[in-house]
Formats: sequence, structure tokens, C-alpha cells
Amino acid sequence: MISLTSREHFARSRSFLFFEEGPTLRPYGLRFWLAYVANFLVCVATNTLVRYADFVREIGGSSWELGWIVGLGTLGSLGVRFFLGRAADRHGAEKVWIASLILFALACFAHLGVNNPHGFGIYFWRLVFSAALAGIMGASTTFISRGAGPQRMAELIGMLGTSGFLGVIVGTQMGDFIAVNIHNVRLIFVVGGALTLVAGCFAWAASVGIEQAPIRTRASASRVLRRFSHHSFIILGVVMGMGLGLPPVFLPAMAHSWGVERIGLFFAVYAPVAVITRVVTRGIFTRYDLRLLAAGSMMAIVLGHLLLIVVQSEWGLVIPAVVFGVGHAILYPSVVSLGATRFPERCRGLGTNLMMAASDLGVVSGGPLAAVLLATAARFGLPQYPTMVGSMSIVLTLGTIVFLATAPRPRSRRSGLVIKRGTPAWAQEAATSLPAAQVFSAFGSDKIPTRIPRSEGPKSVVPEKALTV
Repeated sequence: MISLTSREHFARSRSFLFFEEGPTLRPYGLRFWLAYVANFLVCVATNTLVRYADFVREIGGSSWELGWIVGLGTLGSLGVRFFLGRAADRHGAEKVWIASLILFALACFAHLGVNNPHGFGIYFWRLVFSAALAGIMGASTTFISRGAGPQRMAELIGMLGTSGFLGVIVGTQMGDFIAVNIHNVRLIFVVGGALTLVAGCFAWAASVGIEQAPIRTRASASRVLRRFSHHSFIILGVVMGMGLGLPPVFLPAMAHSWGVERIGLFFAVYAPVAVITRVVTRGIFTRYDLRLLAAGSMMAIVLGHLLLIVVQSEWGLVIPAVVFGVGHAILYPSVVSLGATRFPERCRGLGTNLMMAASDLGVVSGGPLAAVLLATAARFGLPQYPTMVGSMSIVLTLGTIVFLATAPRPRSRRSGLVIKRGTPAWAQEAATSLPAAQVFSAFGSDKIPTRIPRSEGPKSVVPEKALTV
């Protein structure tokens, strides 16, 4: 009989961070919802800043300056992602998360003193802004998913991501209200910074009591990446970034070419459909191969692009928005989980940021590629947007085919681990997230899960309804 005192406390403190304390672990406990609120507030803040173009125009800039400011900022976030991922692994994702929130708020408030679109200040603070946002998203995802296997991680990322879609709905409306009704575009930085500081309070509350011993390792980040990353998942991450990044950038101009001036309906449908899809389908990640889910949802994104070609009116945007929402809801958690869980848990932050960097690279490269296709179509007298959308769809399809042809099987969290019947639920969860030596010292030999030789297979050791992890 295991004493439910110090041993149980040890197990609970090292088990999934999103579980409530108690003999029976419940998913989506207090820590998860505190993190959820923090992520929601950050997404409201970032989407309030959707009127950033109005700010650049107010201080005398044009679309040319806006493109360079935003582009260099995005490249900056790519440059710091691996550093942030390594920092999350070494010092704890919660520390990187809270520090990034504070830095993001500082960048927002610093924009209040910017008055020159050509000066060093606006480029520097946009770079800080983008780097901090990369740290927030990477660290919060690592914090929530640490200890989870591929399917469970995909579910958690998907559910946490619903806060982002809700943030899009609230934040864009708030930004429009500030710019159009209050006529003070700089106020978006005050609101964005204040919301981020409040988000920092929730992030701190979610991480109270979490202790992570620093990881002592001589292995460099590049060596870890070479050892555990796989080119097929990086290709899929880039393709995902291209597919999801095109509508926000090119849809306004594309709709204008049809004679449609309002595109708000597209995003008003897109976000709620994605939220509903993630809630309804959150269990499919444990029932189906993540590779097939990722490829199928990527094809849904391709179909959404092709449906945009036949749109003739504002209401015609509804069907592509539904397809995009469903595809996005399943695609993102599948892709990030596939790539991140190839890394051992102690390097999960680096793996998560690798996949997010691949997605960012797709966004950065997809825009120029689409612009080249538009210019080429105009030069040869072809219909510009149908040509661009059709060509990009071919690129996305080819990338997905390469992924399917070369992707390895997802790695299980602990290969060859078998949990005996009668083991308490809290002990099962801790067993799958702890090294074997810590599990042994925590639970004792009578309940310890056994590691078995690969050649024997789990049934030869525990033939009666064993739970294989």
C-alpha cells in the first residue's frame, strides 16, 4: 500500500501541469485555465495592434516603410526562436513566458515615443515586439504540453489555441473601435501593453509552485537539432506557414479585384468555426495517425484557397472561411506536435520553437513568392489572383506529398513502457512523465511500471490488459 503523503506529493508536482491536485487527475484543471486566460489576453492585445499600419501612416510612413518594418521584425523573431527554446529547456518555460510578456508590454509602451518611420527606434522596438511574441507563444505552448505524448500534446495545443481564435474576434473589434471611433491610434499600444501585463499576472499564477531543476548539458542547440529534428516535419511546417499566411495578407486586394470591399465576414466565420472544430474534434488526435491528420487538414487549406477563386460576392466568402477554419483547427496542433515530440522532454522547448520557426519561415517566404507569381501573371496577360492561388496550391500540395513520402512514425513518449493493472491514475500519469529512477523512488517497486526488452514485446511480460504507453 503506497502512502499518499510525500510520495504522492512528489508525483503530483512532477505530473502534467494542467492537472488538478488530488488522487484522481482531471484534465484541464486550474493551471490550464489560468494559462488559457493569459493566452487569450495576449491574443486580444496582438490583434488590437492590427491597426499598426494606421500608426505607421500617422507618423508619415507608407506601405513601403510598413513592409520593411514588419518584415525585419519577423526575421528577428526567427533569429531568436532557437535561443528562446534553449532557454525554456534550461531554465523553465514559465520563466521565459513571463519575461517575454514583460518585454512585449515594454515594446508596446515604447512605441508611444516613436515619431519617425525611418529612424532606428521603430525598427528596434518592432524587432523586440516580434521576438517577445515568439517567446510568449513558444514558452506557453511548451509549458502546457510538457510531459505529453504526441497525441495528447496535439490535443492540448489545439485547446489552448482556441483562446487565440477568440482573441482574434475580440482584438480586431477593439482595434477598429479605437481607430475609427476614438480616433487615437496610439491608444492601441496602451491597451496592448496593459492587457499583456494582466496576462503576465495569470501566467505567474499558472506557474506558482512549479520547480524545474536546471538542465546541465554540454550539447549545443545545433547538435540537439541535428540529432532529433527531421526534414519532413520542417517541410510541412513551412508549407503550413505559407498556407495559413496568405489569406490575411492578400485577401483584401483579392476581394477588391472582385468588387468586394468588405472581408470582415471571412474572419468572422473563420475564427468561430475553428474554435468549434477544435472543441468537437479534440479527441481525434488520440485515435488517428497525426501524419494523416496533418496531411488531410493541409489539403483542406488547399481546397480553401481554390474556393476563393470562384467567390463572386461578400457572402461567397463564407464557404472558404468554413473550410479554412476546419483545416486550421486540426493542422496547427498536428504539425507542431509531430515535430516537437521527436525531441526528448528535456528539449521540448527547442523542438516546439523549431516548428514555430518553420511556420514563420513559410509566412516570410510565402508572401514574396505570391508577389512574384502575381507579377509574372500580369506580365504574361494571365488572370493574376487565380494564377497565384492555383500555383500556390500546387506548391502546398507538392510539399504535403513530400512530407507523407518521407515522414517517420511519430515517437511514443516512452517506448516499451507498460503499466500494471491496479496502478492508481495519478501514478500512471507521473510514470509517463518521469524518468524511471524517479518513478522507482516515488512509488516503490510494487507499483513501478516495468521497462521490457523490445524483442519480447509487452504482452510477454504483462499479458492481461496491459496499458502500453
